[in-house]
Formats: sequence, C-alpha cells, structure tokens
Amino acid sequence: MNNVGWLISLFLISFGSNVFASEVVLITEDPIHHLLKDSNDIVYIQTKQEIYEFSGEAPLILQYTSEYTIDFSIAISKGNLLVTHENGFTYIENNQQVYLDSLPELITSVKLHGATVLLGTAGKGLFSFDLNTRIVKSIPAVNAGFVNDILVGEQLIWIAHDNGISLLNKASLTLFQKSNLSALISKLFQASDNVIGVGEFGKLYKIQNDGHYRGQTREMVHPNMHFSSNNDDVYGISPEAYYKLSSDLSFKLVAKGMYHHILTHKNVLFLVHGNKLSRKDITQEIHSEGLSNFSLYAENDSILWSGQEGRIVCLKNGIPVKTVMLQSKQRDVFVSSLLVDDKNIIAGTLGDGLYVFDKGGRQLQHILQKESFNKNNIIQLKERDSLMWVAYLNGLLTLNPDDLSIERDFKELLGNNYLFNCLPISRNTFFIGTSGKGILNYNNGKLSSLLDNHSIYTLAQRGDRVFAGTEKNGVFCIRLKTNTAQQISTSNKVLNIVPLESGIVLATDYENLYMDDALNYTYALPGLGLNGMNINSVTENSASIYLGYENGILKIEKSKLSQLGNMHFNLDKPLLFEEKVKDKQSEFKFNENTFTFNFQLYNYYNPENNHYKYRLLGVDSTWYVTGQKSIQYFKLPSGKYQFQVSAGTHAGFEPNLIKAYSFVINKPFWKAIWFLVLSSALLLLLVFYGFRRREKRLLEKERLRSARTRAEIIQLKSQLDPHFLFNSLNSLAEIIEEDTAAASKSLLELSDLYRSILKLKEVDIISLKADVELANQYFRIHQLRFEDLIHLDINVPHPESKSIVSMSCQILIENAIKHNIINRKNKLFVSIYMEDDYLVVKNNKSGSNTAGNSEGIGLKNLEQRFKLLTKKNIRIVNSKETFIVKLPLIDG
Repeated sequence: MNNVGWLISLFLISFGSNVFASEVVLITEDPIHHLLKDSNDIVYIQTKQEIYEFSGEAPLILQYTSEYTIDFSIAISKGNLLVTHENGFTYIENNQQVYLDSLPELITSVKLHGATVLLGTAGKGLFSFDLNTRIVKSIPAVNAGFVNDILVGEQLIWIAHDNGISLLNKASLTLFQKSNLSALISKLFQASDNVIGVGEFGKLYKIQNDGHYRGQTREMVHPNMHFSSNNDDVYGISPEAYYKLSSDLSFKLVAKGMYHHILTHKNVLFLVHGNKLSRKDITQEIHSEGLSNFSLYAENDSILWSGQEGRIVCLKNGIPVKTVMLQSKQRDVFVSSLLVDDKNIIAGTLGDGLYVFDKGGRQLQHILQKESFNKNNIIQLKERDSLMWVAYLNGLLTLNPDDLSIERDFKELLGNNYLFNCLPISRNTFFIGTSGKGILNYNNGKLSSLLDNHSIYTLAQRGDRVFAGTEKNGVFCIRLKTNTAQQISTSNKVLNIVPLESGIVLATDYENLYMDDALNYTYALPGLGLNGMNINSVTENSASIYLGYENGILKIEKSKLSQLGNMHFNLDKPLLFEEKVKDKQSEFKFNENTFTFNFQLYNYYNPENNHYKYRLLGVDSTWYVTGQKSIQYFKLPSGKYQFQVSAGTHAGFEPNLIKAYSFVINKPFWKAIWFLVLSSALLLLLVFYGFRRREKRLLEKERLRSARTRAEIIQLKSQLDPHFLFNSLNSLAEIIEEDTAAASKSLLELSDLYRSILKLKEVDIISLKADVELANQYFRIHQLRFEDLIHLDINVPHPESKSIVSMSCQILIENAIKHNIINRKNKLFVSIYMEDDYLVVKNNKSGSNTAGNSEGIGLKNLEQRFKLLTKKNIRIVNSKETFIVKLPLIDG
C-alpha cells in the first residue's frame, strides 16, 4: 500500500453553542483508525496499515508499515511497537520487525504492562508476551473465555471477560479477586478515584478501585459511545457530540460534532472524524459566556460570584443561580470588587461606595457613597489580619469587618497618583501599586518605594515573594526580606497575577501565561475568544482559577497547569552523512565528519511556541536559538565534541533541561600522537643515520685527503733530502779545496744539522723557535765557507708562541745563498723578522748566480707544503734589489 499523504492544516472549527472551538491539526488521505500513546506520552496515529509518530506538529514520521490490516496496536516507546492482525501479532523494535507469532484465537485486546504485553483473545483467555525473552505464555488466572478489555491500574490489572471482571496482581499475574459486578463489561476506564465500566445496553458502572461494585450506574446519552481517560478526567463521544463525564456519572456536553475516536492526553483532547484530527484544550473552560464581569469571588469549589454592571450574579458549577441587584440612584454603576463570607456579600463599586447584602440578597448597608469622588470609587477589597482593606482611587482604608467602621485612612500616600492595587502583608505592612509612582511599601509607619516611575497594575504574594505586573516593563519578583526586585518576565500589561503552589499565572490584556515554579519557562495558554479583562477581575478556589472578561468567565484548572511543563524532549541518534550512527557509537574516523542532529519537543498543547537552543562544544560555547528541529555540521575537524540542545516554549527560555551527545572524531593516522612519535623517532634516526653517514664520509674523505696530503708531503720531503744534501756537499767541496781544518769543522756541523733534520722528518709543523734555530745552524755551516761575506739577522720575539711549516727558514736561506753572487763586492745580508701574522725572510740581491741556477725545487716545494698544511699561500716580493718571502704563521 502506498504511504498515506499527509496534509497539515491549522484552522478553527466553531461548533456554535456556548462551547469551545476545536482546532483541526491534521488531515490525511486515508481514515485514521486509532490514536495511541507510548510510555513517554508520545502520540501515534494508526491507519489501516501504517503507524506514524505525531509530535503535535508537522511532519509526521512513519514508524511501521504492515503487510496486514492492523486490528490493534500499542506504542511501547519510540520506535518500539506491537500490532495485532488476522495472523497474530508482530513486534517491532527500533522500527524493524523482529518477532511474529500467532495465538490460538483472534486477539481482541492488547495492553502494555511494564516489559510485558497482555493479549486478550476471543475464547482462549489471556496471554502474556515478554518483550525481553520474547516468550508467549497463557495466564492461568484467565485461561479461557472471551476477553473484552484489559485495564492496567495503579495497583491491580483488570480483565473484563464474558465471566465478569477479574482483578490480577500486577507482579505475579495471579488472581487477586473477582468483582461482584455481574454485568457484561466491554470497556474499562480509570477515573480519578474509581474505575468506569461500559456495559451492555448503554449503561455505565462505577466500580471502586478494589473491584467492589456498590450499585452506581447510569444510562449513557447514546448506546454507542467511546471513552478515553487520562486517569483524572473521562471523556466520551457519541455519533453527534462529545462529553465530559462527571464523578456522579452525569454527562456534560462539551461540543457537538461527529467523531469516531477520542484520546485524552494530559491537558489536550484529540478527536478523530474520518481523516481529520482535532485538538481541544481541556485546561481552560468558559463559564457564563456573554456576561460582562468586572470582579469575581470564589466562595468555594462550586460557588462563584460575579460583579457586573448594577448587579451581582451567583454561579453554581458555572450556571447562574441567583442575582442580587444594586439599589443605586446612579446610572452605570459597576461592581469593581467583591468579598463574600458565610453571611454577607460585600460589593465595592465605581462611584457609589460600598454595599453590604445578606446571602438572600437583602441590602444591609451602603457606605462611602457620599464621600469624595476619590473615596467612593472602590478599586479593590481584601481581607487580612481581621481587617477589611478598601483600596479607593487614591488612598487606602482599613475597616472593622464587624460594623465596617473606619479604623485608619491612608489618604496622603499617593499625592496626585492613582491606586491600582493593594496587597496587605500584616496589620501594619502593605504594598500599593500606583499609576506612575511604582510600588509604595508601608512598613510600621515608614514609607519606601520600588520600581519608581512604573505603573503597577497588579500585586500578588506567595510566601516571601511578591509579584508585580507593570504596564510597560514586564513582571517583577520582590523578595520581602531584602526588598529587592528582579524582572522575571517581559510580558507587559499584566493585569492579574495568580501565584500557585508550583508556578504563577500571568493574565495580560491579550494572552494568559503560565510560568513554572523556577520561573524559567513560560507557557502560553491558547486564547478562547474572550476579551476585555479588567484589573482585579480574578479569583481562585482550591481547584481552579477564574478570570473575568467583558464577554465571559475563563476557568483554568490548576492541576493541569503543572502538566504544561511535563513534556517529553528527545534527541535522536545523529545521522552520519545520511545514516544513523550505531548504538553507543561515539568514536569516528577523521573522514566521518558530517553530522545531522534531529530533536523534538513533544508539545501537544501549543506546539507553535516551541523554541530550541543548541551549541556544539568544541566549536563554540554560545547558545543559538532556532525554531528548526534539525541542525547539521559539515566537515568537522578532528577533536572532541559535545552537541547540546535544550527546548522551551518561548525564545528567551534558559537552557536547563539539556540533551547531549558526546563524540570524538579521531585524527588521521598521520596526525595521531603514536604516528607523530614514531615518525619523529624514525626521522631522528634517519637524520642521525644521515649525519653519521655524512660524518663517516667526511672522515673517510678527510682520511683520504690527509693520506694524499701526507703522501705529497713525504714526496716533497723526499725531494728536499737529496736536494739539501747535494747543496751541502757542494759547499763542503769548495771548503776542502781552500781550508782543510774548516772543512773538517763544517763536516761536523753538517752532521749535526742532518741529524736534526732526520728528527723532523715525520713532523710537518714545528715551533717557530725550532725552525729559526735550525736555520741558524744551517747558516753557520755556510759561514765557515763565506766568513764575513754573508750575514744573518734574526729578530723574532717570543718564537715559542708561534708555529710554522718545518724547515721553512732553512730553505729560504739556502735559496738566498744559492741564487746570489757572493764576494767582497757583493756581500749577502739575510734578515728574519715578524710582521703581523707572517714571518718575513728578506735578502739583498747581489746579481744572479748563473752557476747556481737550478729548477728552484726548494721554494716551489715550500709553496706546495704551505698550501697543503695551512691552506694558505706564502707571499713573494721579488724586486730589483731585494727578494722577500712572507710565510704564514700558525698560533700555538
């Protein structure tokens, strides 16, 4: 079967007469067969083959589609249902069919009892189905017969069958007792303090909660009626109207109309006609429609007095039963305030003072009518601490209630301002609400003020708190101990305030509101077409509040006001992309990052006032207000989150009741701590390995370079050894020819010198001091030959602090002797000295000694050694007269 097409429509259907209008909230293509509630008071709509969830507003949510025609159904909780059909019954869990079974007989009734479903049959008695074990059992206490109905009461389970009514123990499902009512009962309903049985031939039976019947019965207004109960109120429908059933089994017409199904849901009544679902407010009720009411006084739970123009009307259970006329000489006199006790009726008027009547309506007194204009305009009457408090236009009187004599007149308090309301706290303490001077607080002769420059329309007290309604600045709560005021509502023109045990009622000139006990949530009561409320036109008894209007009286049941805040609020499992997350799943991969959160406040009273506040901790801590029921987040980054949502019935509510879903989006593995630690460790190892390898390569390269350099130096030194020896022997040969003794000495010097050179053979860098001494030793050998023809001047301070390539000075001295002509005319002068960071070896040029020319092995060898060992070059300055070589020195 195709899904039912749903059309949502909001309009009013007026039934005429003096009854409420019912609001059509739903129109379907297929007829509505049944309405049901689950354990959270969520409403479901059953058609021929479908069951839908109904939140009080569009859209409907399909819960289950059956392949069979549905006979009966029960809603266990959200997504969990049980339906019966011609083949038995089907159990649906989380919107999925999980169990199908059949019974020996056709199922005639079904009820939920904890985790057990009770199934009545057409001949085989009662069966139970355990939702946890999914085991079906026959109940021995009722194992035969035709079961008409099942009622799960507070203490017992009632079974209406063809043999009477059996009462079972709730825990064991064993027989407790049988009712003494012998009539055949087809339906059972729980009332406030008894059970109602619907019997044959259009009769109702009132049965005590223990099953005892005392003979109370009444004919129904129609033999074919259907009933619904919310455990307090029982409503019934006939083919032409619907009624409220009173405790004495009398029927009170609520409205005319054709309905075939009814469901009572807390403070709302749902009515079905074909494919139309209507909703009716049962918290409020209109009395005396059309009567103009200026003041009200509730004498008790059934008697209400109404002050009107020129008269006082007594109403009993909403029906006028007596009228007391004012014998006034003035026209258009309005009864502005009333007080009623066991004997008398006291009426304050606008312009004609104070009237006193007995209960029969006979006038006893008429006072204050001849007073000034201000004093004969009575605004309000109150009783407190054995005094009658009379608030007039710009002052306050206290009267002795026995003879109405004036005890005190507070006439100098307001000046040019007018009085709207008075609130006596004790004999010597009271508050006055004024037309522009705020609140005046009189306390044992001392006068103080609050909320200056405000117009205070109404004052009311509950415990140590006083509530004040203003014209333009909302409602304030005043603490008596501290005498401080705090705004609790922004609603303006609050004409009357009624404090309750839990919450307060605010009556404005355009709507009525209920605030919960914590003063956080405000619930608007639907308007019923009444208008023209007056200040102080409010009263209450133990059960109800009455508000007076120009065209009727509005009755509000106190017990139902607290239920306004008793609404189920649900946050569904979120959608990950377009699929629901798994049960208990709260951890997701880094790319599972798009979520949709759906939530719903099940408000069947005034769903148009639903508001939500939400936030996603981990992104933002700010609460955002929305009228939508779905919030989506796209591509959330990795992190910890908690989605929070709260619901209320006005945009400014405080988010106290919070639903939350916590979840974690994990980082990708390359951002996870373990991966970062591991990759960092690997990176460090790679870097360390790279450095070690590079260091090893550099060391190897350095070793190779050093080896190569060492080889080159050794090769260079090996060149020096024969070169030095060759030059020394040449000099020695010349000496031998000339002077044998000198040659002998020179040979010894040469031997010592060569011994020193052999010691330095493996040394590349030596101290400057050692090198200079070696050069000086070498010079002395040649001086034996040349005597005074060669001269050496050494000026090197602190030579021990510097180092130099070995044999540097000796090679340069050798080079100077070899490449110059030395004779009496050309003497050789060699100087060794320091200049900055260089050792300078300087000699004069006495002409070229062609015989001594060679390849210049010594100087070239020295240049190469300096490059290899110091990475520096020697400097050579070769001028016409001098030859200078600058050798880089090494520190240390």
